[in-house]
Amino acid sequence: MMPSPLGEEAARQQVREVTGAAQGGRRGGRKQAPSSASRFWGSPLISRVAITLSAWLAAFLIVFVLVALFGEQLDSLPLAVRLLVISGVMVIAMVNLVEPLLRRLANRFVGAGSQGAGLTQP
Repeated sequence: MMPSPLGEEAARQQVREVTGAAQGGRRGGRKQAPSSASRFWGSPLISRVAITLSAWLAAFLIVFVLVALFGEQLDSLPLAVRLLVISGVMVIAMVNLVEPLLRRLANRFVGAGSQGAGLTQP
């Protein structure tokens, strides 16, 4: 019995994917073995912890600066409005400034060859 052409094509595609991944996504190129430091920092858990701690530190600094600079003005507002202003400024700064910067720094630090870290933009 002859195998179906669809099965053969799927098998060829799988071989292409595996060999392409083994070559680092480049045809004919050799992927260098990552150093032990890049393997450690490139692990998903370590990368996620580093990003989480960096984001937490950035959020703390944003709130600290807001309270230090505008504490007297914010004290005159009701608590709910004060929290709304602080959280609004913090979210805007985190999403538009801090997160892209952290992602760029993490990709540079971990290295572009470490796809397992989950640090690339979708």
